[in-house]
Amino acid sequence: MGDDVSPHVPMDEASALRRIVAEADIRDAVARYARAVDRRHERILRGCFHDDAHVHYGVYDGGVEGFVDWVLDEVSGYTATMHFLGQSVVDWIGEPGLSAAIVETYAMAMHRLSGGERGRNWIGGIRYVDRFERHVDAAGGGGWRIAERTVVGDWLRLDPTDLQRRFGGEILIGQPGRGDIVCRLLGQDKG
Repeated sequence: MGDDVSPHVPMDEASALRRIVAEADIRDAVARYARAVDRRHERILRGCFHDDAHVHYGVYDGGVEGFVDWVLDEVSGYTATMHFLGQSVVDWIGEPGLSAAIVETYAMAMHRLSGGERGRNWIGGIRYVDRFERHVDAAGGGGWRIAERTVVGDWLRLDPTDLQRRFGGEILIGQPGRGDIVCRLLGQDKG
């Protein structure tokens, strides 16, 4: 049985390279989204989307401007969040590396409240179903960014708060904001 969504098409070396570079740029945007949400970094989060992007995220359905404010407010109540990304499948609409792509990324999202409320500490299996587009600016630059995102929930587990623990003093504790070690190392711990 063949895959009739994204069949293997032989490519010349230049086309194959263009596709590889585009797919790397797309996967980078997906990973930066996860970091931006977990580190509460608004500028990086906005940079994952085109300015006119649309987001379908359960209770939020609208433009990216409102989404960024909404999602950062949503995660601000948690002491820790972690988005663990699995595989991303890139299906090209048109010529690979030059056209739009539908990208399905599997992920696990974990959200924890300190001392928490029952039912708010959770881990879930989700999928990001994105339409990526490359917009080219006047100088010929530009990048692959999310034009439309739909979040699909596949499963959800609620954890009793009395069974949850944080790491002790023997290991550096991750921070949800810019106080995290990665933000300090990248010089993003200010402002």
